[in-house]
Amino acid sequence: MAKRVHVSERDREILRLWRGGGQFDEIAKLLEVRNAEVALAGALRALEAEPVPDLMARWRIENIRLDRLTAGLWDAAASGDQGAVDRIVKISEVRSRLKEPAPPDGVNLVDAFDRTVEACGVDDRDAALIAGGRKIAHRIDQASATSSGEEVTKALYLLPHLNKVLEAMLATPAARAAVSASAERVKSQGVDELAKQRQKVRSRKTG
Repeated sequence: MAKRVHVSERDREILRLWRGGGQFDEIAKLLEVRNAEVALAGALRALEAEPVPDLMARWRIENIRLDRLTAGLWDAAASGDQGAVDRIVKISEVRSRLKEPAPPDGVNLVDAFDRTVEACGVDDRDAALIAGGRKIAHRIDQASATSSGEEVTKALYLLPHLNKVLEAMLATPAARAAVSASAERVKSQGVDELAKQRQKVRSRKTG
């Protein structure tokens, strides 16, 4: 059974600031964290707790951690400390085993969803519907870009939910066809009703 990791709001804030371009030294000072290493560890905990693994972020932060470890040992290694040299060698071996996550497939579902929203001409009354659809699209994009195998498959299970949002916006061929068919039925019923009324008028005139 996997060990549960406690994640604080500060851990999540550290990760948010790092994703926004912040450096861990700066983030540690801003949030009054003891040092950059503690801030980095917090970001990793927040990453581990995310429902869709962000493998690219993990890879980047792990590289930053290894860089900082190497920098902290460099002066000692340069002065001939064999223990520091051995540790740097081990760090290099760990780095060599780190594999950069595969690039995304180039499909951006959020962009496609935004273009669909624009084409549909929806307004602020549909803001919640649009926000829900966009969040689903983002989750799928994130999984496709940073995960593989089972995690991507799980994310793709969200597609039917996204399709429901698109149907509500009349943004699928089937939804548009259903509305057109309904409009034709209403139109036909209206014509039939008008013909009946005219026939009644004629009947009264000839009666």
